[in-house]
Amino acid sequence: SVRPKLLLCDEPFASVDAMTRQSLQHDLQKVVLQGKSSALMVTHDIEEAIYLGDRVIVLSSRPATVMEIIDIDIPRPRDPLVRTQAYFQDLREHIWKMLQIQ
Repeated sequence: SVRPKLLLCDEPFASVDAMTRQSLQHDLQKVVLQGKSSALMVTHDIEEAIYLGDRVIVLSSRPATVMEIIDIDIPRPRDPLVRTQAYFQDLREHIWKMLQIQ
């Protein structure tokens, strides 16, 4: 079987409905953990970045520069309900505010 060391994902779930998106996010998390792979994902969805990422790199708009690198300290595997926890919401708000400033 094919077990890539790195998966490159550019907005992989952008064109699906919310329920399918959550299911695919769960599946990607499982593939990465079981296959001992890494994934590099580009997304405009803050919650998706926090839910799937171990590290979120926040970029400014043009020209894109690194505004902040945020380590995500949420144990794996992650349950979708983690999105309701205060730590998750605080990270979401922090990133949202950072993007509004530019």
